[in-house]
Amino acid sequence: MRMRSRTYLAEDMRFRNPITGESDASGMHAVHSAIFAGFPDVEYRIERMLSQGDSVVVECTVVGTHQAEFAGVPATGRPMNLPVAFCVEVANGKVTDWRSYFDTATLMRQVGAPLTPAEAAPA
Repeated sequence: MRMRSRTYLAEDMRFRNPITGESDASGMHAVHSAIFAGFPDVEYRIERMLSQGDSVVVECTVVGTHQAEFAGVPATGRPMNLPVAFCVEVANGKVTDWRSYFDTATLMRQVGAPLTPAEAAPA
């Protein structure tokens, strides 16, 4: 059973990631719902976590199997193994700011998305 993330999000929280840009708690919920739908076996394997005051930085590897449509790409059965970092700010027990950092091109290659012309060009 998954926790209901909105319980832990401040009403006016900010969420940023390389796919959607800046949004709010609804945007964060939408992104994670798409991840959980496309990769039902998703795991966030924490490599390192640092905190200072109300700030937390998490370095992890997100792994899972592409079992349903994700970002317009039909299920391929391919594995995802993606290095990710999160910078999170918390106040009064609620997340007020969440920034995700990962390489979208790596993610899309892993799920079998067609290469863009820039990605297909020889180095």
